[in-house]
Amino acid sequence: MIETITPAGCGGRRGQWLALVLFWGGVIGSGAGVGAALGWLGQGVGVLPARIVGGSLLVVVALAALGLVRALPQRHGQVPEPWRRTLPVAVWAPGYGAWLGTGVLTFQAAGAGWAAWGLGLATADPLIGAIVGTAFGVGRAVTVLPALSRAPAAAASTIGRHWRPARRALAGVLAAAAVVLATLPASAS
Repeated sequence: MIETITPAGCGGRRGQWLALVLFWGGVIGSGAGVGAALGWLGQGVGVLPARIVGGSLLVVVALAALGLVRALPQRHGQVPEPWRRTLPVAVWAPGYGAWLGTGVLTFQAAGAGWAAWGLGLATADPLIGAIVGTAFGVGRAVTVLPALSRAPAAAASTIGRHWRPARRALAGVLAAAAVVLATLPASAS
């Protein structure tokens, strides 16, 4: 997808910047919306059940990040590729962003989307869930920054070299978050 948000894919530098801004709006807005919905769902089922389910999901994602389980459902593709050929930039760019911002409609090497949604549910608060979703959306949004490079494919390939330490760090952060959730009183939210 990074190759799509290039001057060649967008009709020039101006089109590229338009695509980036629209993509960023879509991915961050979608993340915030899903996070808020999960916080609202957690509020509806109750703080304690939401924390149990959300915290359990964090533990599963941490184990998956370490390669110990393969229990995270996901789609093994990215965004609907035909959109960029059949739709104008003003439609496909925010559409791609919204698609990625859901966190679960695309391939996730480490399950960060599932972790964000587990945490969003565990907050049992729509506002805090939206903040969690916004943070996730920002994390997804920065993944297209290599598109600003003169050689986006080469810039994107450098990300993979640091993947194993990043997965371990993610597992540690998720485990710590699960511990914090487990130790909070049920009345706190």
